[in-house]
Amino acid sequence: MLGKKKVRQESLYSLRRRETRISRELLSVRKILDFGWFREACRDKFCDDNGRPSIAPEVLVSMMFLGYWYNIASDRTLCEECEDRLSFREFIGIDDDDDVPVHSSLTHWRQRLGREVFQKFLEHTIELAKKKGLVPGRCRLFDSTLVKAQADATGKATVLLDPVRDANDYLDALGEWQPADEPVDPSSGKKGGSTGQKRRNRTLESGRILRMNSHDVDARFIARRGKKPDFYQKVHFEFDLSTQLVMNSDAGHVHDAVKMRQFLSREKEPCDTVGGDTGYFTIDSQVWLKESGIESFISVRDNAANRGVGFGLEAFSRIEQEDCYICPKGLRLTRQNPESTGEKRYATPRNSCLGCEYATHCFQSGKPCARRQIGISAERAVVEEAKKRNQSHSYTRYTRIKIKRSITCEGGIGTMKNYGGLGRARGIGEESMAIQSAIAAGVNNVKKILKHLERRAKQAGKGVCELIRVHFFGLRSQILPSLPCRLDYGRLAA
Repeated sequence: MLGKKKVRQESLYSLRRRETRISRELLSVRKILDFGWFREACRDKFCDDNGRPSIAPEVLVSMMFLGYWYNIASDRTLCEECEDRLSFREFIGIDDDDDVPVHSSLTHWRQRLGREVFQKFLEHTIELAKKKGLVPGRCRLFDSTLVKAQADATGKATVLLDPVRDANDYLDALGEWQPADEPVDPSSGKKGGSTGQKRRNRTLESGRILRMNSHDVDARFIARRGKKPDFYQKVHFEFDLSTQLVMNSDAGHVHDAVKMRQFLSREKEPCDTVGGDTGYFTIDSQVWLKESGIESFISVRDNAANRGVGFGLEAFSRIEQEDCYICPKGLRLTRQNPESTGEKRYATPRNSCLGCEYATHCFQSGKPCARRQIGISAERAVVEEAKKRNQSHSYTRYTRIKIKRSITCEGGIGTMKNYGGLGRARGIGEESMAIQSAIAAGVNNVKKILKHLERRAKQAGKGVCELIRVHFFGLRSQILPSLPCRLDYGRLAA
């Protein structure tokens, strides 16, 4: 029989709350994460005894946490969810009769506190992981990613600027921004119409026009293979190899090697090994790592080779007595510049490589030239040392770190971008992007802590079941000798 729909009647008192998967999940998070530290972290941003009392800091930071935990990208949507869901209200600590803070309060708090306070949230999650038994190792992995900015490449806010280098010229150019989709009026009278158009479209040495967005001036226009040409913000992360925790995060269009040095300089945990892709390999970074006593397993881009199939310096035999090299064909590369210069240059005789069968594999362009030249400098020596270190006795370790980095960094960043609130920039500017990356990294660490506790509880449960099997049934397997936790066998048997 088809059932009838009952008329819903509000009850005067509710004796209990219905348990759901989300409520149980948030309860487990609440048991390990206390937001009381946030009050002390932002105390110096407010006056102690003057002015109107603000919203409780614990309420706002817990709301931000929920937005990243459930990948709610909009502050308006987050406030609506907190207004509607009882489990969210219980998590942030608001009674059923109280009003939820408006979405603009979240924006004001982020702008007022800055990235330093939210970096403390990331540090707080690392300390929490150490207390729960998830201790970071001594190897760090680095990676960066691009996040779509709050800027439209086809909108009227996108402008074309001259590549000026002087600060005064740049400030003057700010008043002459031209929307990219509007042509210059020849009758405008600015230096003859067509001259003004040519002046605005002057390109850089690489042939690229400098595009900027007046809505988000910190965003950078990037046209890269596999990505839609648009404005992006760059985010940097530092992972731990053993625990996959995010140790540091920041935003900014700076070189990867520079950001790696900044992360390692403020690192509080011991570190003696680093891993990264070729973007983190520079001469200065390698020298700094060596002076700091940190072993580097960073991939090396050999510019002297022809895209992986050419002959690098290792293909040439060195003769120390005659100060020359011998190529695979048997030709001699002799010294071309005097001893007083810093870089040593070696080359074969002129027109000796035109008919060589190895010419297409020996030159960077793949086209045979008149002769092959090799430059040996202090920078080249650092590159060769890194290549030998990666391919010598530590090759197995280098390969393992390289594979682990691909899983940890790319997998962790992909998870944060798809499910952890890092899919698109939520605010404007580099400061907002740094705050977003810090919260996303902290939420990712909390998820790692929960998985660690669940795994440890499962192992402990297996140990208890094994003890019952031993004491009551006389059966024994391989689980008992490797119990992960201490158990009182006498009390359990009793």
